[in-house]
Amino acid sequence: MSDNFTVNSDFMLDLIKRHLEQVYKQKKWFRVTINTGRTRTPSQNNAIHKYCRLVADALNECGLSAYIDSPILKTKIEVAWTMEMVKEIWHTTQFSMFPEKPRTTKSLERNEVSMVYDVLNRAFIERTNGNVSVIFPSIESTNGSIK
Repeated sequence: MSDNFTVNSDFMLDLIKRHLEQVYKQKKWFRVTINTGRTRTPSQNNAIHKYCRLVADALNECGLSAYIDSPILKTKIEVAWTMEMVKEIWHTTQFSMFPEKPRTTKSLERNEVSMVYDVLNRAFIERTNGNVSVIFPSIESTNGSIK
C-alpha cells in the first residue's frame, strides 16, 4: 500500500500526523519519504521538447550542420539537426550543472529548468553569432499551446 500526500498547510500537517499515528497503531511499521523540491511540471516537460525542436529547426535554417563521428567511419558524416540531438545537449548541460541528479529532465526542479535554458540559450547565441536565439516556450509565447 502506498499513500502520497502534499503538505502545504498547518491543517494538512495535522491531518498527516494523525494518519501516520493511525497507520503505526495498526501496522507497527511504515516508511516515510519526504520530497521538498518542486520538480518540473508536465507543461515544462512539453516546453523542453518544443524548445529542442525549435533549436534544431533554427540550426538547420541557418545552414549549420551536425556531424556523426564513429571509430568505424573514416570521416564524419554531415546530418541535419534533430530534436533528439538538441535534447542530448540539454541533458549533457543539465548533468554538468547538477551532477548529483539523474540524467533526466524529470529530476529537475522548476527553477532549474530555467537555469539550464539560460546556459544553453547563451551558448547558442555565442556560437552562432546571434543567429540562433530561441525563446523558451510558454503559454504566453505560443498562444495557449505548448505541444
